[in-house]
Amino acid sequence: MTRALAVILAHEGYEVEVADDGREALAYAQAEAFDAYIFDIMMPVMDGITLLETLRAAGDHTPAIFLTAKSSTDDTIKGLDAGANDYLIKPFAMGELLARVRALLRHNDGNSQEKKKVSWLNVSLDCQRNMLQGSTMRLALAPDEAKLMKALMERAGKPTAHGDLHRDCLPQVNADTLNLYLDYIQQKLDFVGADGHLVRDNGMVYLKADR
Repeated sequence: MTRALAVILAHEGYEVEVADDGREALAYAQAEAFDAYIFDIMMPVMDGITLLETLRAAGDHTPAIFLTAKSSTDDTIKGLDAGANDYLIKPFAMGELLARVRALLRHNDGNSQEKKKVSWLNVSLDCQRNMLQGSTMRLALAPDEAKLMKALMERAGKPTAHGDLHRDCLPQVNADTLNLYLDYIQQKLDFVGADGHLVRDNGMVYLKADR
């Protein structure tokens, strides 16, 4: 059934990645940015509920549809509470699934007033999926890292006082933890092949082009 769905979705113009179990799906989701997920609840290795809860806890808000043979109201509630945006019970008409996918993507396109993507030099940050894309690599960031990266990219070239960055971005952590996150930011910019670097000088923090 998975292969058949992949063929039909590809025929409709979607780029599709197929995972054979929940753990493989988790690895895909952590490594790449997707517009939507279609998960079966009863997957081997890791079930769909656990998978989606794990992604939501990590800050991944990609729209998700559950496909399942479980049809009780309690099962539906459990799936939606896990973070699913829609729930389709087997057997289903393929036309209905395609319509739900289209509706989900339309809703997602207009759902957020917040800027969805920020760019700096050759690097972009998908703010919905916390995915950093450079010239050589793509990398998933933790939610706090993504929040800090977004702020730095929006203020690129403009020195910001360490205390102001702390207050505006991550007031819930201490100053030492913020410094650790800034170390991570530089490492991840290097990893994705950014044409710039993080500057920390006399209590000021900002992104600067290499040349």
